[in-house]
Amino acid sequence: MTQTLQILQGIKSQFETFHHLTISDEILKKIVNYCDLYVCDRYFPDKAIDVLDIASVRAKNKKQMQLEEKNIIDVIEDLFKVKIEKGNKAQALKKSLNQILIGQNQAINTIIEQISYIEMGINDENRPLGVFLFVGPTGVGKTETAKQIALNYFGNKEKYIKLDMSEYSEPSSVTKLIGSPPGYVGYERQSLLVDHIRKNPHSVVVLDEVEKAHRDVLDIFLSVFDEGYFYESSKKRVDFKNTIIIMTSNLGFNEKMFHKNKIGYVDNQVTQDDIQSVVGNHFRPEFLNRIDCVVYFNLLDLNTCTQLAKDYLQEYAKKAHYEFSSLDELAKEIASQQEGKQYGARGLKRLAKKMLISKIKETEANKIKSKSV
Repeated sequence: MTQTLQILQGIKSQFETFHHLTISDEILKKIVNYCDLYVCDRYFPDKAIDVLDIASVRAKNKKQMQLEEKNIIDVIEDLFKVKIEKGNKAQALKKSLNQILIGQNQAINTIIEQISYIEMGINDENRPLGVFLFVGPTGVGKTETAKQIALNYFGNKEKYIKLDMSEYSEPSSVTKLIGSPPGYVGYERQSLLVDHIRKNPHSVVVLDEVEKAHRDVLDIFLSVFDEGYFYESSKKRVDFKNTIIIMTSNLGFNEKMFHKNKIGYVDNQVTQDDIQSVVGNHFRPEFLNRIDCVVYFNLLDLNTCTQLAKDYLQEYAKKAHYEFSSLDELAKEIASQQEGKQYGARGLKRLAKKMLISKIKETEANKIKSKSV
């Protein structure tokens, strides 16, 4: 990006003379930043030069005296079919999370507070923008929240990568992150993470089920959390200073935590203190001390599960052009089943699909039966 900016500064006078425009260095910086954030399928410096060229032509046609930020935004939106959102990203994210997460108000408020700090620039410029640990049972929205942060903060779904840390459980897994040593098979190939960060330096990086990663792998990220970079095997530096790193974990949430009450539903007997204790016992203090914030996601209660089940039933029924006669009762039935309790939204989705298929088959069977009478 620095080299691209220098190239633009070097050719700026040619564009100013040809188009009779004034082009400030600040506008050139915005071109580079917007291209980096929103144009993922093209490479520097070409994409930045193209934007400068087309924006200058448009500004000249409008008889402008200087190139403005709006010219840059319009060109990028038109050419690359993206939407550049300006304004309060934290509030836009809050609106999105409130629409997709039910029963997670505390988690949402904690996340928005942290994103607000990033937006205001209250962070160490030599570290990642943010390092978060999302803790909660499966199917409550941890991964979807990370995707929404990528979309709302960085403005593009491509600014997101998820690593399944169960695949990094051996000491040899370090090579998956930094590449193979010189002379070994695969030395020429970049790792999945390195390749993504090189193309998308502004990204959300999700380390899914981070508790399953080997200590040697966590040590690599320990360096990233502290200094904002690591060196791949070829000794090239990989910069994470413009990333938000989100680790997810379900530590403390397992089958033994799911207790039934008298009506057969799960009591939320897992307290935040319980989870803090489990997390503290699993990770080393030096690792936890480099995390900016731990965000706790709740177990889904009966009312939340019922609402989600109803939403999924309506969604799938609409796609199948089917109408339920007793939607509320069916949603309660789904919410009371163990799969939904234990596996959260994913379990509820599976049950809603099964319910829809069952009802469609039942309807078809009744039609056949009525015709035969």
